[in-house]
Amino acid sequence: MRIKGYRLCPKQRLFVKCVLIILIVEGVFWGEISCGEGLQQVFWLHWQRMINAGQPVQDVPFAALINQYGKEYGVDPALIAAVIRCESSFNPRAVSKAGAVGLMQICLPTWREIKKNQPQWENIAGQENDLQVLYRPEINIAAGTLYLRSMLTRYGGDPVRAVAAYNAGPGSVDRCEGIPPYRETIRYVHHVAATWQEYRGIADASTICYRWGFFLEQSGRKMRTYFHWGIGGICCFICLWHWRQRQIRRW
Repeated sequence: MRIKGYRLCPKQRLFVKCVLIILIVEGVFWGEISCGEGLQQVFWLHWQRMINAGQPVQDVPFAALINQYGKEYGVDPALIAAVIRCESSFNPRAVSKAGAVGLMQICLPTWREIKKNQPQWENIAGQENDLQVLYRPEINIAAGTLYLRSMLTRYGGDPVRAVAAYNAGPGSVDRCEGIPPYRETIRYVHHVAATWQEYRGIADASTICYRWGFFLEQSGRKMRTYFHWGIGGICCFICLWHWRQRQIRRW
């Protein structure tokens, strides 16, 4: 029994070609994003190994306090300095829109929760003066370092999740099982990572992987968004043009 082959008309062939082109371009963008994420994983693993180096930082504001509390609470001083720079740019009077204050941008609920487990802070100010206490660099850095230490402990020493939780909260990190898909949090984690590299003086293969990976991922996502909007706009234009031609034919 012979089965006749189905022959596509010119319009159908054009449609199939367009679909194939779209799929190929989408594949290129997804490949670029996946490659960028993979390159960044190389750096994340390197960061996780190097974050326990514990070497003191130099030539940064409040270096003595950062090194003191980093050593006391077992947190890399370079990570503390990176968080301070990204949170407040070393301004002890900084205040965020959410009400976080000081060098490490501590919120009042977080401060009160931390203070419960620290006997040496129980007699520091009363409820009405808690906000003023957080403007003191030594208290703010100590509280922020303790909170950062708790996040590192919670996520098994993973600095990526710990830094993301410091910004977006541990609940969001737990739900997403990693960095939450918030633009601010993603930018924050990358900023802290880049600043940590600078303070640690690391310039090796993992650093190159991080920079190229971040560039590939971000460019791939942007181009994919532009491509989707472009395809959507073309499809809307074709539909409107086709509808208009049908209206003209009716007349």
